[in-house]
Amino acid sequence: MKRVGRKIAKIGQGMRELWPNEVRKESLLHRNHGCYRNPLVPLKVNIFIWRLLKEAVPTRFNLSKKGIQLQSLACARCEKGVETLDHSFFLCPAASVLWKKIWAWWGLKSSRIFSVSDFRNLVTRSKKLTRSRLVFLAVCAVALWHLWKWRNDILFAAGDAVNQKRSKDPFPVVQITSKLWIGNRKKKLELDLSSWFSSPLRECNWMGHWMIDGWIRSVDIGWSIGSNRSNKHIIFINVL
Repeated sequence: MKRVGRKIAKIGQGMRELWPNEVRKESLLHRNHGCYRNPLVPLKVNIFIWRLLKEAVPTRFNLSKKGIQLQSLACARCEKGVETLDHSFFLCPAASVLWKKIWAWWGLKSSRIFSVSDFRNLVTRSKKLTRSRLVFLAVCAVALWHLWKWRNDILFAAGDAVNQKRSKDPFPVVQITSKLWIGNRKKKLELDLSSWFSSPLRECNWMGHWMIDGWIRSVDIGWSIGSNRSNKHIIFINVL
């Protein structure tokens, strides 16, 4: 067990050495390297998001473009659409339901992410990051990571386990995982579990990173972030 642990530690150290130092200090996309780095999620998730933004995730359609022969190009989750990046992570009915739940959880209007390009625009437009935006983008990264993990679980399942995997709801897992990863990497946030599940906006407000006063307004990243319509508040985002 000790040898296995040492090997895993060496692999992790090697990944950190390959990742540019500038990226580890900054957040999101690095100007020169194009690498993605959000300090609130693990390195493996950052590398995965970077590959997604580079459109290098091995979906069935991407593998077929490389000349690899496959029995089917259908999406592993819905078995209807072609498994492209946009379909697998945003347009698949199962993925679309997940994004709608995340948007409702955060008190956002209907999701405007329909492609990898849309997510890339969100990342590149978030130049002036507040902690609240960083937390929200970390949740998006966790959702994308679990969508791919969910796809692999279905793809490599056998027999009756396939339908069981398909019927699972990834949303609770995204909530729990994002809370654990964000909380462990930024303990100063002191995220309360019950408040995080019920209203992350309110939890952010308790931490002093959101100022609520009036009705919902659009932030400069092009999305309307706000509280429930029953609460007539505008949410202004502090630039840290």
